[in-house]
Amino acid sequence: MARGAPELILGATLLGAGLWQFSPLRDRCLDACRRPLGFVLNRWRGASERREALALGVAHGAFCVGCCWSLMLVMFGVGLGSLSAMLVLGGLTAIEKNLPWGRRLTRPLGVVLVLAAVYSIAP
Repeated sequence: MARGAPELILGATLLGAGLWQFSPLRDRCLDACRRPLGFVLNRWRGASERREALALGVAHGAFCVGCCWSLMLVMFGVGLGSLSAMLVLGGLTAIEKNLPWGRRLTRPLGVVLVLAAVYSIAP
């Protein structure tokens, strides 16, 4: 059992990340993360500036982590074995999050991650 555990952990991580790419909640988080000005303008009330600024920063950060946590987890695991693969995943995450056409990478990246999960646990 212990010998097979690394493959199962890798497979579960890749599968979770791949399936998260198709989640509507992830899409909502990505929308909020990609538009920080709109996020602030929609939520700013101006009552207590410092407290509200901190709360907005924490909330916006949570949305940004929400859209990218699974890829960050995969990057951490992959980075332990291959720095270049980690850099590629980091670049794909940055493109998806920051470029106008980055959304086109979401579904294909999810498919690749799910296929990588199947490959990692296949005998």
